[in-house]
This record gives sequence, C-alpha cells and structure tokens, in this order.
Amino acid sequence: MLLQWRYLIFALVLLVALAAAFFVQRWLLQGQGAKAVLKVGGQADRVLSLDKDQEFWVGDAEIGRNLVRVKDGAIMVVEADCPDKVCVQTGPIRQEGQVIACLPHGVIIYIQRKEG
Repeated sequence: MLLQWRYLIFALVLLVALAAAFFVQRWLLQGQGAKAVLKVGGQADRVLSLDKDQEFWVGDAEIGRNLVRVKDGAIMVVEADCPDKVCVQTGPIRQEGQVIACLPHGVIIYIQRKEG
C-alpha cells in the first residue's frame, strides 16, 4: 500500500512540474522580443515592436484601408474595407512565422523574432 502512495505522489509532482514548465515557456515566448513587419505593395513599410500598444490606418481611399492594432504582444487587423475581410478574420498573431494578409489591399504582416 505504501508503494502505491509513492507512485501517486511521484506522478502528481511530475504532472505539476510539467504544467509549470509549459506555462513558463508560454509566458516567456508570448510576443517578448518579437517584431512585426508590415509590407504594403511588396515594400517593407514598417517594423513594429509588439511590446508597445498602438493603432493606425494603412492604405488610402484608392487602394483601400486597414486598421491595424498592436496590443498585449500581438498584432491584428481590426477593420478593413476589402470585400472578404480575411485579414480581420485571421485574428491576432504573436508567434514567429504567423502571417496576416489582405491581398486586395496588398498588405502583408508577419512576425519575426529579434536577433540576439
């Protein structure tokens, strides 16, 4: 009976340690040190830190406009006047390699890790 309790306690300690490691990793990687690259028409328009909350419009009346928001370590398109609004439906991105694209307006946003 004593041996079963030892296995149970060992399993619980292991489970708690794994859960703590998972949450620490997610907290450390959540947008910290990341930057967003915003391209309009194939040209790098801006490089944005995800550590600073901001909101701005991209585009103009001729090609169309997108409202971009950086908040809580993520970037998203919150409003667009394109017909399909795929860029808005993509939601916030914060991890390296994630992309938001508004093809009608020629807007591409992607996440890159800072060097070093």
